[in-house]
Amino acid sequence: MKIETDMTFWVRLGAVLFAGMAVLVAVLDAQLRREAPQVAVATAAPASEPDPLAAELARCASLTDPALIDAACRAAWAEQRRRFFSTDRTAP
Repeated sequence: MKIETDMTFWVRLGAVLFAGMAVLVAVLDAQLRREAPQVAVATAAPASEPDPLAAELARCASLTDPALIDAACRAAWAEQRRRFFSTDRTAP
């Protein structure tokens, strides 16, 4: 009789611990899924000289399929790649 009582105690204790862990996981999951507050992103001040390459890239970004065949866009993208992969860090 004593063994059955001890076994019942351990089964109940395991069930309570399992339920407690389930509640803890649910609460933590809800906290992690809560939408993060929106943080305002500071924008950089415009440079004294506007970059013509940036303006051309912005124009090309607004185009859809014609941007693929637009020679000016392809030239601007080539210049952007050249600047990006360049080892000369003095270029803007």
